[in-house]
Amino acid sequence: MNEPTIIELGEMKIGGLHVRAAETERGTDSAVARLWEQFRSSDRCIAKEAEARNPSVTYALYAEYNRSDNGACTIVIGQEVSGDDAFEEGADCKIVTLPASRYAVFTTRPGPALEVTAETWAAIDRYFETSAYRRRYSGDFELYDAKASDPGEAIVDIYISVTDEP
Repeated sequence: MNEPTIIELGEMKIGGLHVRAAETERGTDSAVARLWEQFRSSDRCIAKEAEARNPSVTYALYAEYNRSDNGACTIVIGQEVSGDDAFEEGADCKIVTLPASRYAVFTTRPGPALEVTAETWAAIDRYFETSAYRRRYSGDFELYDAKASDPGEAIVDIYISVTDEP
């Protein structure tokens, strides 16, 4: 795996379908995989047109970490939105506001999306064992844009919030 690119991003709001699960729960029968299946087969959490920032980009957000609870976090699959009323009233959608942060951006190799993201997350875990950067756990996300449009040859960028403070 190549060294990540370090970038700064401003505050963002990500909204969509959500579940609470262990951060490390990945694989074909995981809560994340089931949430992706629900996302692909549902239109319940599609942002109102005026609220969607970039409708062609999908985010898989990991936020609201509880490090003492086996790494549990809230996982949201959806879009970047501009406001807190981005979805139709009554929709079971969640909006999470990510604070402005520095991010280490890791890019997967081309391949099946579930496989290459799981592989890259494992490499990310190893990277932080020796890196000068530390994870902030303020919100991390996978970005699925045009490079990920072919599910069998997807290239996904994974953004990890970081700090260089001890």
